[in-house]
Amino acid sequence: MAGVIPDYKIIEITEGDGKVPGFIIKATVDLGTEKAIFKERIEGADDEKKTLTYSVIDGDLLKYLKSYKGCVSVTPKVDNNGSIVKWSCDYEKASQDVPEPIFLKDFATKMFSKFDDYLLSA
Repeated sequence: MAGVIPDYKIIEITEGDGKVPGFIIKATVDLGTEKAIFKERIEGADDEKKTLTYSVIDGDLLKYLKSYKGCVSVTPKVDNNGSIVKWSCDYEKASQDVPEPIFLKDFATKMFSKFDDYLLSA
């Protein structure tokens, strides 16, 4: 997504081949007021169901969260005119003192909007 979405500055595969679940990526993301660096393990990909599951295993996000698991699913529209993309996550805060991570929703909304713009202009 680096290059496609300006907020992703760098994405690199640090372990594995990028094709089989279990590989790890390192991402540098521009959050507006700061940059965040984190590693994600791709836990699973199901071509038939068009889903991707991942977990954050290292980096800045884990300053606020004890655990984070995400899922992205793509469902083609009935009229074959596009798809519906759903992103969900399960997380556990690092402590009760940490505020709810609303910034994740804001970031995802901004990111998917830019990705949508890119796809529509291609």
